[in-house]
Amino acid sequence: MGKLGLLKLWRKDRIAGRPLLFMHICKTGGQSLSQYIREQFPEAQICPHNTDYSLLHYSAKELKQYTFFSGHISPSALAKRVPEFDTITVLRDPSKRLVSAYHYWRKIAIEKWPDLPKVFYDVVDMSLSEFLESDKTGRLVDNVQARLMAGGRYGPNNDERSMVFGGEGQPEWNRFTHVGITERLDRTIAALCSLYGWPSTEPPYINKGQAAAAVTDYEAELLAKRTERDMDVYQRAVSLSMDYSMLQSHYDISQG
Repeated sequence: MGKLGLLKLWRKDRIAGRPLLFMHICKTGGQSLSQYIREQFPEAQICPHNTDYSLLHYSAKELKQYTFFSGHISPSALAKRVPEFDTITVLRDPSKRLVSAYHYWRKIAIEKWPDLPKVFYDVVDMSLSEFLESDKTGRLVDNVQARLMAGGRYGPNNDERSMVFGGEGQPEWNRFTHVGITERLDRTIAALCSLYGWPSTEPPYINKGQAAAAVTDYEAELLAKRTERDMDVYQRAVSLSMDYSMLQSHYDISQG
């Protein structure tokens, strides 16, 4: 796609009142971006249900009052209740995301946060390599970002709310209004400002974990094996982010 094609993408027609879904993938900086987007909507229009399974307990009529949906909600699930909506998401370097998720899930299980999935308690007793190889954690580990981009869904109950089911096909890029990267949330915010006319701001970093220790060669090999498809979609998102930045410089689309 050339510059003019991308320009049309970023200047796409906006449908008045069209709901927006922010699909939050764990440990991608999602809370930071969600906080910024929430500030653009009246509180009464923000859906309080933030998982696939909790959302689907409600009818299309009950959800019609909301224009912003955010959380571990997949487009496939929301489409069962809301016929048309924009979708945005953010991807992160796959190995770094997975290592961060491992440490985060262990931490909150050790601290005994309420209503955690049972598998998080299993992770407490696992080394990183065991986490990457265990049958118990496969749906938390295997190409989660790519499978969600390809129509995968989060689990149907609390114990499986962070697991991803399906999504074995090709990524559905046309289903997403914007796919950003964690490492450049500023570019994602600039893109959203252009698309929706929102005010520009610095990314509000929330829930930023400590830097994890370096992984061993064996762990790095396992990470690469379990995230091969994730790396493909992440690299494309990086390329799109760079293209957007280039367009912003040449065409000043943030003002359009």
